[in-house]
Formats: sequence, C-alpha cells, structure tokens
Amino acid sequence: MGRPGPKTLASQFQSQGKGHILANMGLESGEVPYTTFMVRQETIEKDAKFVAAFVRAIYKAQKWVQTASDTEIAEAMQAYFPDADLATLAAVAKSYRATDSWAKDPIMTEDSFTRLQDIIDGAGELTARVALPDLVDNSFAQAVVKEVG
Repeated sequence: MGRPGPKTLASQFQSQGKGHILANMGLESGEVPYTTFMVRQETIEKDAKFVAAFVRAIYKAQKWVQTASDTEIAEAMQAYFPDADLATLAAVAKSYRATDSWAKDPIMTEDSFTRLQDIIDGAGELTARVALPDLVDNSFAQAVVKEVG
C-alpha cells in the first residue's frame, strides 16, 4: 500500500496533536509542476491516439477535481492513503483547493517549468538548464483543452 504524502502526513500529525502546520510550501512557491508524465518520442510517433487519450483522461480528472466536493476527492484518494482517515483527506483536499494547488489543465507554463528547475537547481541536482520547448510538448494538452473545453 502507499505511504502518506507530506501534506497528508502533516495533517495527520496536526489532527493527532503531534504538530502544527506553519507554512504551505505550495502557496509560498507558486505553481510548480510537481507531477509530470513523460513519454518517448517514438511512442508519440507510433501511438499518438494513446497519448492523446491519456492526456484527455488527466484533463478530465483535473476538471472533476475542480467541481467535486472535498469529501468526494477524499473518497477517491482513500485507497492510495490507507493510513489516513476520510476527515484528514478531506481537510487536505480543502487545503489544496484553498491554496489553488491543483493545476486546472495539463499545459505546462514557462513560469512553472522555470520554478521546477529552480527547485532542482537549489537542491544541487541540476547539471544544466533546459528550455521548455526542448523538453515539453504541450501540443496534446493544448488540443485536449480546446476539444474538451
């Protein structure tokens, strides 16, 4: 089974009286693409329909998160965080919503990509910066956003 994520674990500690959340790093940092999906160019060339369907599913999930209640989101997350109760997960969903922490679409922006590289660079793990267009193909995301609305 999965382990609790940092926000879920922090919320559990707080609800158990074992700690306090002092700052929200997502709120402090601005938009950062902390979850990304990668695919080889050869896969795009061989099976573009699959790639488009995957991106469409991600976008539909993002749209669902925007309209679902905190409890509905918590219920959807519960299988991935078996050690967290529903109330904690709902509190995490509420916090993420309040701080606008969930991306609204799958399009990666130049600003968010730069922030991600800043974080990796600050950790001493980035040997060279990469330009967004050299690594990111937003064409599938842009097409899906236009198609789905």
